[in-house]
Amino acid sequence: MEIDWKKAASGEKELYPAGAYNVEVVSWSHGGKSKAGNKMLKIVSQILKGPHYGKTIDDWITLTEASMWRLASFLGNCLSYDVSQLPAMDTDSQEFTNIMDACKGRKFWINIIEDAFDSKVKNKTAQSEPYAPDKTNPEFDPSIVEDVPSWVKGDGGEDAKTANAEPQPDIVA
Repeated sequence: MEIDWKKAASGEKELYPAGAYNVEVVSWSHGGKSKAGNKMLKIVSQILKGPHYGKTIDDWITLTEASMWRLASFLGNCLSYDVSQLPAMDTDSQEFTNIMDACKGRKFWINIIEDAFDSKVKNKTAQSEPYAPDKTNPEFDPSIVEDVPSWVKGDGGEDAKTANAEPQPDIVA
């Protein structure tokens, strides 16, 4: 592979034509901060079809009250699940990590636009209908969200103390 070091050093990413892309989530991370100082999530997805097959799209979601609709839209479409049924959780919690990890390997559609900012044109996730589900995903199991593994809780509704306790000998009086 030939490398154009000027282009590589510039940090410029390939510009994709505006449109809907069928993608699969490769990874996610807490991705630093926005220019305004807000925490962000970075979601990396790989394009599954077309002339850009195999290339990646980085999707940045700012973690503010005003942008929670985007996170809800992403999760709902990626998981094909009504996220309003999930319990409230902190984005730094194990529950949130579990649900984001459940997105890895799942497919969805992302709507990309071209956006001009600071004299540069770059790709950006559309603000109107940014995501759509991919019907080929397996059903999402919401129990993965729980922070406590089911084996700790025990079987048949027992709590952890009862489930893990040593059997007590019968006491004869």
